[in-house]
Amino acid sequence: MIVDRILTGLGTVLASGGVDSNAVLGIGVGVPGVVEQGSEVLVHGQTYGWDAVPLARLLRSGTSLPLYIDNGAKTMVRPSCGLAQAAVPDMRSCA
Repeated sequence: MIVDRILTGLGTVLASGGVDSNAVLGIGVGVPGVVEQGSEVLVHGQTYGWDAVPLARLLRSGTSLPLYIDNGAKTMVRPSCGLAQAAVPDMRSCA
């Protein structure tokens, strides 16, 4: 399943980079489809045939790192917004 691949990839990146998991602030996961944020993060992804898949809960089986899960387009914009706001402190929020 895709969750196993994500967790395996995460372990590989941490190990090959020599990064202590205590130094990681969080893990960002961008997925296609609608991400329902609430008491539980649910992914509705037609591309994968997902309907209300509890992705955060499934990923919790293999990591205790903080997770940020959202639509792929949103996850690509957020880092850019942070860089822009750092360069132009009085810029309005991208959120």
